Amino acid sequence: MAVQNGRDLLIKMDMTGTGSFETIAGLRATRLGFNAETIDVTSTASPGGWRELLGGAGIRSASISGSGVFRDAATDERARQLFFDGEVPRCQVVVPGFGTVEGPFQITGLEYAGSYNGEATYELSLASAGALIFVGAERENRFCLPNTRFLIHQPSGGIGGTSSDMMIQAEQVRLMRERLNQIFADATGQSVERIEKDTQRDFWLNTQEALDYGLLGRVIRSVDDLA
Repeated sequence: MAVQNGRDLLIKMDMTGTGSFETIAGLRATRLGFNAETIDVTSTASPGGWRELLGGAGIRSASISGSGVFRDAATDERARQLFFDGEVPRCQVVVPGFGTVEGPFQITGLEYAGSYNGEATYELSLASAGALIFVGAERENRFCLPNTRFLIHQPSGGIGGTSSDMMIQAEQVRLMRERLNQIFADATGQSVERIEKDTQRDFWLNTQEALDYGLLGRVIRSVDDLA
């Protein structure tokens, strides 16, 4: 892979809830991270006393952070609204030479800074709030290890506040569910109706089931399989 330009790493946000993504204005630095919890299954029978981990069992998450200067009032207003309202918008991260990561993210941090002789700046942090799909990758480029397990499910979360607020939040969950179902349908080749039925409850798949379902392109056992 050739060296990529850092400014091509973009964060885009669904500003209106309609699936219309716009690049967050004014960003100067962007970071995307993936994390996975480990499940320790070490016992007295573990070979050589080495630590053993249960593959594919830990919770995986993604985080996005960015910093920049104010260039667009609408972007700043939307970010503040999302934070204080506790909304979970869909975001896209465009990674040059890799693809696009899309999924629901919650704004977990919003900081402002400025000096009397400098520009006002901001820092934005987001954490994944649901299943992520590598929408920029074709199915044949989706890989996993043999012990991986997949989980797809409908959006869930707590609702509180006044009855009017709860109705608004419930409607947002419904819209998010429709959007997620369409993304999964496009990525797998399954019908929206099939996705809706399967995600009524937690829907687990092993690697063969994920292959048959269209989530997965190939199972690899080592980096040599990517050659």
